[in-house]
Amino acid sequence: MWLDVISIISPIIVLTLFVLYIIWAERQGEKLNNLEKEEKRKKAEEQKALAESEFNAKIDAISNKYGKPDKIIRLNEYRYIAVCAQQQIICINSTEGILFKDILSSKIIDNYQIKHGRITGDATTSTSTSSLVGRSAAGALVGGGIGAVIGASSASKNTSVNYTQSNDKLIHDYILVITLNRFDSSIIKVQIGNDWETASEIEHIFALINGQNIQIENK
Repeated sequence: MWLDVISIISPIIVLTLFVLYIIWAERQGEKLNNLEKEEKRKKAEEQKALAESEFNAKIDAISNKYGKPDKIIRLNEYRYIAVCAQQQIICINSTEGILFKDILSSKIIDNYQIKHGRITGDATTSTSTSSLVGRSAAGALVGGGIGAVIGASSASKNTSVNYTQSNDKLIHDYILVITLNRFDSSIIKVQIGNDWETASEIEHIFALINGQNIQIENK
């Protein structure tokens, strides 16, 4: 009797322990995922804080050397364009102290790319059942068994195609190209990216610089 009871209870105990183990393993996995997410978040915040500190240090160094910039365009965490209008100086990333008068030309080009849309879909072919029965019967009358096969193979079929097409996408990649009146580092290229507003603002700044250079030349 006890053996019968044990034989019944044992599988239940084993199954219960197995279910409890699965639940425990899932919770441990969730805890591990949460810890990894938290570590990534903290690391990202630390990197952001470090980048902000380095950026502020660079701007402070420019302010101490050339005066407080009248205009700062931040391209990303580390790259920037700082304009000191009173001193007629512009600083671009690691290239500092560029005199307005040394800027021969500037232009913004767009190395755009076209990402073509994709066509996705499927085709479904269906055979008319009523046509199949009629043709099979007619084939049997004409040619017996072989005629029935021929009649069935010539049954009417309809093919429907369902597809979707995404539109082509234009991806901009603006680049500022500056030509300087010097032999070393005569051309400076500044990656702007796909931000049209930032590109327009930079274009406006260099239009003002060019206008001031023309005024000075005409005096």
